[in-house]
Amino acid sequence: MVLNELFNLTDKVAIVTGAQKWLGHDMAGILAEAGADVIITSRNLQSASDAAAKAGVLGLTRDLAGLLSPQGICVNAISPGEFLKPGDLPDEFVDDLADGTMTGRWGQMGKDIKGTALFLASPASDHVTAQNLVVDGGFSLWK
Repeated sequence: MVLNELFNLTDKVAIVTGAQKWLGHDMAGILAEAGADVIITSRNLQSASDAAAKAGVLGLTRDLAGLLSPQGICVNAISPGEFLKPGDLPDEFVDDLADGTMTGRWGQMGKDIKGTALFLASPASDHVTAQNLVVDGGFSLWK
């Protein structure tokens, strides 16, 4: 299988939450560029409800993967870490958080999340299901 076939998403559907800006926008864009029909949903959550919603998404991911696997459908999730966004964050905060990752940096908008989304949506991941890919530079394991 050649590379352009491996990442061809024609006739595939992707659901992306929070795709109005930032990481969700990056994910929706790369999936659409690869040929997928993209469904965009939005959310506006506060910290406690945000954590509960994220845990629910992971449970739903596993449940749907089991339910849909007989039809050949893989269901996975992406959990991004910190990504630099335009704005005024104190330099000390930016440096401290970067030091807390194995890669020594924040995620880069427009770059680091796109490959993960494209991989999970493509035939390259046909044997990957019920998984949560964490894209945080190793932060969640390092500190």
